[in-house]
Amino acid sequence: MIRQHTAITERFRYAATLAATCLLMATAQAADDLTQPIRVSPGGHFLAQPDGQPFFWLGDTAWALFQRSTREEADRYLEDRAAKGFTVIQAVALGFVGIDTPNRYGERTLLNNDPATPNPRYFDHVDWIVSRAAQYGLRIALLPNWGVPYLRVDAEHPSIMTPANARMYGRWLGARYRDKGVIWVLGGDSTPLWRQD
Repeated sequence: MIRQHTAITERFRYAATLAATCLLMATAQAADDLTQPIRVSPGGHFLAQPDGQPFFWLGDTAWALFQRSTREEADRYLEDRAAKGFTVIQAVALGFVGIDTPNRYGERTLLNNDPATPNPRYFDHVDWIVSRAAQYGLRIALLPNWGVPYLRVDAEHPSIMTPANARMYGRWLGARYRDKGVIWVLGGDSTPLWRQD
């Protein structure tokens, strides 16, 4: 009987400790000011919230979130991920499924396939999702673009990026999301077949 009681007590302690840890993490995460950027800690060992507390990155990948979802679908997805404890949603700003593929509202990412002229109506949808994610306590880890449709240069995949229009796009995107608390991600790996400029 004593062994059974000890085993039950130990399981209760474990469950209580786990619950308290989860509650503390959730409270710390909820306190995160999502308009402020997270940073590398002063010691360089972890990501920190604006108040210096560690930032717990539990990310879900939705590369084509902005291109393939309506606002209603995005809202259900974000609500579900927040309820499951995710803190970050990873997505690509420019069309992950191709530059000629419009979003669910018929808007392409760029006007005339020119990175120097992002489509404001497409990015209104991105704005809405970034804002809605913050309302659920989620940060968007934003990739400015995916490599293959924009950087590869061969007969099948001509490049639309030049150093000049890439710089203009980067500045435009940075200014648009500067105060939105996004996490900037360089990714979208592709085989390095582009020009050396």
